[in-house]
Amino acid sequence: MTRPRSNEEAMTASLRSAVEAGEGGLVKDGRLPTERELMEMFSVARRTVRTALDELQQEGLVFRRQGQGTFIRPTSPNASRVESLANRTSPFEIMEVRREIE
Repeated sequence: MTRPRSNEEAMTASLRSAVEAGEGGLVKDGRLPTERELMEMFSVARRTVRTALDELQQEGLVFRRQGQGTFIRPTSPNASRVESLANRTSPFEIMEVRREIE
């Protein structure tokens, strides 16, 4: 018998918020608990834990090393500033600035 999909979604959401919050709670020294510890914490099957971690890895929030664990992917402090700038400018404005510089 399989668990409802909502368990996977709830676990993924909990892990995502823990990763985004950073240190404290589930995250210690940039690392998530082991799969076995997560199974016990959330009372879910190992497959559910792996599915949630796979999803976070695909989103680029974590990376995994076999035999070592799951780690939070470091982000550049300027990443949010660059993304914000990209959302406020158009390609036309960028080309206009480049022409002025050159």
